[in-house]
Amino acid sequence: MSKSKKSLTGGQPAVKSLKKEKVEHVFGIIGSATMEMLDALYHEKTIKFIGVRGFKVEKISEINEAVKAALKCNKPAVIDVDVDPKALYSFRRDSFKHRIK
Repeated sequence: MSKSKKSLTGGQPAVKSLKKEKVEHVFGIIGSATMEMLDALYHEKTIKFIGVRGFKVEKISEINEAVKAALKCNKPAVIDVDVDPKALYSFRRDSFKHRIK
């Protein structure tokens, strides 16, 4: 008879790696995509999870309001700015003009 291997959730190996690297704090936004990681962190008492607020910006004119709201929330915050890929490509291309060819 063979022994059955204990299966791991996706978060358990990740938390094991964080613990091995002596990580003490993890910042994140709580949501369905992070639940396996959060479940594993819940059982690991040496790593503290710090929830952050997330603010989504879709227009450049919304950045000021997002910054103000982030400062008022009294928590760590992430401001997610939706960037036009064409503008990003142009920026990336222009940022390397100083390289010698």
